[in-house]
Amino acid sequence: MLNPEKHAKAYQKYFSEALGAEVEILTAEALHKSSREAPWRFDLLVDGEPKSFVLRADKRTSAREYKILKAVEALPIPTPKVYGLDKKGAAIGTPSFFMDFIAGESLLKPMLAGEAWADDLYIDCAIRMQTTLEVDMGELPAWLERENAEDVLDKAYQKLKPNNDLVARRVYQELKMTVPDLPKVRFSNGDLYPDNFVIKDRQLVAVIDFANAAFSDPLYEFLLPFFIHPELRGRGIEERYCARMGIDPGLLPWYHVLEFYDLWGWLNGTTETFSGYNAEKLREILSAWLKHGKLL
Repeated sequence: MLNPEKHAKAYQKYFSEALGAEVEILTAEALHKSSREAPWRFDLLVDGEPKSFVLRADKRTSAREYKILKAVEALPIPTPKVYGLDKKGAAIGTPSFFMDFIAGESLLKPMLAGEAWADDLYIDCAIRMQTTLEVDMGELPAWLERENAEDVLDKAYQKLKPNNDLVARRVYQELKMTVPDLPKVRFSNGDLYPDNFVIKDRQLVAVIDFANAAFSDPLYEFLLPFFIHPELRGRGIEERYCARMGIDPGLLPWYHVLEFYDLWGWLNGTTETFSGYNAEKLREILSAWLKHGKLL
């Protein structure tokens, strides 16, 4: 990706052609970096009118995310409008597209502050997305991946199997033998982290980050924030979600073990950490689960 400060003319040309308007760049700022390339915020004058956009430049996901966001524009889920897909990276050196910048705040902050309305809104937002009907999604369902919780379990074991680790094998066997009656897969943006829900005046104004959108296990997707932020547990959020989705909350312990096992698979053979866990720590936790029958 070209440096926006050093190659302002290339960016100006890119935005101008995509918007079909005269463009002047006012500011360019790299936003928070996640596991992918950091997005950039650009404040522009578009035919003399100030407008703000977020640029995504990622050779692995740009084209896919653009296609998904374009498709979901017609759905009753608020998402930013997208522009200027450059599959080959001819404009700024990396495949890219950009979208409207949606002013607002992350839903994560009020949830972590323990505000009850934010918990309710998170449940509402997740269910709103997960109950989208396939018939309303055009061609999108035909090419999105489908994966339930048992698929997640099997894939994690395939990552751990080469180690010939007794704990990995026994945990897999225990979970496999007790696979519950799983809910059917549902549509999701692929990352139901509250940071991807933009709110204003306690209302949802946009869902962002569709790079990993798929039809996935709804409960497994929903539980991500509670794994990353243990302080969100014990407030009844998971149970209330289950009640509204018609899912037996008795499945939660099985899913919680799967979360640790899945992460162990991802971190296996690395020195990386996620949410304070590394592969060694995850093995210890799951070994204790085998011994005591519960997560300690």
